[in-house]
Amino acid sequence: MSDVNSVTVSGRLTRDPELRQTKSGANVASFRLANNLAKKTNFFDVSLWGRSAETINQYGGKGSWISVTGRLELSHHFGKLQLHGRRQV
Repeated sequence: MSDVNSVTVSGRLTRDPELRQTKSGANVASFRLANNLAKKTNFFDVSLWGRSAETINQYGGKGSWISVTGRLELSHHFGKLQLHGRRQV
């Protein structure tokens, strides 16, 4: 049986999405999503591909409320004497 990695996050865009194309011509939109839970703000970096990327670029803007479903990826890096974590959907 395989593991399942699925997450749904709702919140507001902190900035307008950035649309770019890969070398193979695929569209990718990147943006940050913020949601407030129990007086704490959580931030998620989101990447959408293909038609979804085109749609969020056309209709989404800073402050827009959206909900996304995808895979959650965690990454860590060390800064000046601190461990920094990043959540990406």
